[in-house]
Amino acid sequence: MLGTANEEIKKNGELEKYTEPLRERMDEEFALYRGDEDVYDIPAEEGEWERIITNRAMVESNRIIEDLSYANRKLYIPISDEDREKRKDLTATENAAKGILYLADTLMQDSPLGSDLQSLMAKYWVIRGMSVKRFLLREEEDKLIPDFACWDGRNTQWVEGRRRYSWVGYTRWAHKSEVEDEYKGWNGQADASTGLVKLLDVWDCSEPGKTAQEGVIDCSSSEYLREPKQVKVNNVPLDYIPIHINTKRGMPLILDDNSENIKFTAQSYLTNNKNLFTIESRLLSYVLTAAAKDAKAPIIIEWNGQGPSPIEKFRNQDPNVAGRVIVLDTSKGEALSNPLPPSNTQHILQMYEALLGLLGIGGLNPVAFGRINQALPAQGIDILSHAAMANERAFKAGLEGDFVWLASEAVRQYKLGDFDEREIRGYDSSSNPFIIKVSPKKIDDNWRFVCKIEPDLLRDKVAMLNAAVMAIKSGILSKRTARDEYQIVTDTDLEEGKVAQEQFRELSGMGMLEGLLNYIKDYQKTKSPETLFLINHAYTNLMRLTAQGGNGDTPNMRPDNRVIASRMPMSNVPQPVNKPGGFAT
Repeated sequence: MLGTANEEIKKNGELEKYTEPLRERMDEEFALYRGDEDVYDIPAEEGEWERIITNRAMVESNRIIEDLSYANRKLYIPISDEDREKRKDLTATENAAKGILYLADTLMQDSPLGSDLQSLMAKYWVIRGMSVKRFLLREEEDKLIPDFACWDGRNTQWVEGRRRYSWVGYTRWAHKSEVEDEYKGWNGQADASTGLVKLLDVWDCSEPGKTAQEGVIDCSSSEYLREPKQVKVNNVPLDYIPIHINTKRGMPLILDDNSENIKFTAQSYLTNNKNLFTIESRLLSYVLTAAAKDAKAPIIIEWNGQGPSPIEKFRNQDPNVAGRVIVLDTSKGEALSNPLPPSNTQHILQMYEALLGLLGIGGLNPVAFGRINQALPAQGIDILSHAAMANERAFKAGLEGDFVWLASEAVRQYKLGDFDEREIRGYDSSSNPFIIKVSPKKIDDNWRFVCKIEPDLLRDKVAMLNAAVMAIKSGILSKRTARDEYQIVTDTDLEEGKVAQEQFRELSGMGMLEGLLNYIKDYQKTKSPETLFLINHAYTNLMRLTAQGGNGDTPNMRPDNRVIASRMPMSNVPQPVNKPGGFAT
């Protein structure tokens, strides 16, 4: 049960001390992503240098985010052959989840800075290495509203309990105008420089036999903006906190007397190379400084002191202008001296080459951006490309788990909330729009969803198709299993129906029959002699092909005149009559 505002703020602060090493690491990594100058600065005691801030942290992170954001997503309920007859019954459950998530997607993108679910969660996975989601179905003006929020794991604190979480707190900042609009009567204080208000969302489910509670606290005044209340779905209280916190990459939390262990959990994409980005910037700064020094190197002139100084010849005229002639009088001791030796950056470049190798191991190899410095067949390029993108696998798995939880939570709350029958819109697994009416009674939330997210790579599809064909021909897999295993289609049942229809048309000759019927309908309207000629020609060919043992689509290519003759109509010619004497007349 939630306590006073001061008690909840204190509890959140104590948990923040526990996660401080993890949050500090997250802050360091995000500063690298932003390109903060103070992170990449060369210490002042080393002198003044031309400065380069590498964009590698941002470019590589964005590359992974884009790869996951625009990947194909297949969300479905897998069932065994024994339960195949239940597939139609599960359609309502599947489409309800897809429709509710589609509505959440639409609402999220209504915000000027909003993003779709997949892109938003992908960003937090890559930048923070963890995902925190809150989902609650509610009814507003007789409309179904999926209240979804993706929280920053850095600002989330939690206590695990018997029902997954017994307490969750999330610190967020909102502009004072937003707070005034959402919480009528608020008269607190905002930060003078930013105009932001620090808020704390708190959720509690710690008391056995009690339902979950939620509240919102203004941290500046230590008062509740939203007093603690029951967490409800359409007036039905929940006995758990509808929040999901997950990590994939990194070590599990090793509990011992070392409080720093927590920073090795929830590793982001940048964690591997966190200490290398600043070294890269420093090496590039050294090279740039040397290049600038060489570009500004002075022209050295020898002069024995006789006559006027030759420096004026160079001071007023740029010697590098094409076609310009500057005469030096050697009799007066005027001559160009040897130039200053150029800076030797060979050792810097050697170090940079070694650093690139380390960056490629912990991050993205240039192959991931299409930069291949060797001649390879397509299969070899695919192998290198997949190896280069191996560092996104953990985030891909985490994103798949997010959608499994969201789909499961959507149908669970829809059934639990006992909503009226709703018309739900969305897109099915084949990207076809659907509109269905779903009653909570038709929802079966005992089945587990599966989500597969795969980038849409043409050569990947070709490789999977080849592997599937080989598995089917060798008898290792059935066609149905191969379609699921290699993700050839998004909806296996729908595809099987299409294949069956095509096979029926092929075996029954429906294609040619339908074409003939179309010509007949056209002739009935136009009475065109050309159309009549085509009908007669098509009918004759159809009869001939049928007589040959084929059909309109797959004719028998070996005509048999005996078969044709046996199927042709016979003329009514009288048979000869034998008369006495042995002569036929």
